[in-house]
Amino acid sequence: MKTVLASVGVLALTSLTACGSEAGDPPAQQDFDHGTVVNTGTGGGGNVTEPPFLQYAYPEAPFGSQIDSVIAPLTLLGWTAPAEALYDTAAFEPVTIADFYNPDGKKPWKLIWVNSSAVWCGPCNKEYAEMRDSDTYKQVLEPKGVAVIGTLMENISAQPAAPSDLKNWGDKYKVPFPLALDPAFKMGQYFEQATVPGAILVDAKTMKIVAKLSGGAVAGPGGVLEEIDAALANLPK
Repeated sequence: MKTVLASVGVLALTSLTACGSEAGDPPAQQDFDHGTVVNTGTGGGGNVTEPPFLQYAYPEAPFGSQIDSVIAPLTLLGWTAPAEALYDTAAFEPVTIADFYNPDGKKPWKLIWVNSSAVWCGPCNKEYAEMRDSDTYKQVLEPKGVAVIGTLMENISAQPAAPSDLKNWGDKYKVPFPLALDPAFKMGQYFEQATVPGAILVDAKTMKIVAKLSGGAVAGPGGVLEEIDAALANLPK
């Protein structure tokens, strides 16, 4: 395990090593320069601004996109607690899968479901509506130790999703779990755009991908819930 330095919206791993000195002892470790907030341009009509670099523990590279690969430390902008933030775009913060890394079992999460949706996608809307109406997260997933991260990549016109789209989506479906904007479709390395909704199931202990679902397989939460139960049953003890 190492400390990862990642910028929001970037799937990258950066490691720092200190150079030795001719005097013998290496120089004292310096605090990492977290830099300043930078604007990454516009996406779907809204400015997307990245916060400074963040530090967190995460498995070492290499990362991959297939079953049994360690998922890259995806970090996007959104809300870790959307309802508490009142779905306010001014309250955007980093949402990172690394927060759910649980190598020692001290956190309540066993499995992570990373979801990708689009406003234009009928099955995506159906899935979120069913989760809202049945309170799936609080009543079913959370008690089983399943964390959920929702991402939104396009609006109703199939253009990159803007902050206002994420606000409307979160408010419409009363999303209680972390929800983030993905206008660059970072989740596209795991499945094709035309096959949303997409779902990645990740073992929280190892951050390895244990299942990938897309399209009809996740048209509503039913298919995912079955896969989640199967994944939980097969996790290493």
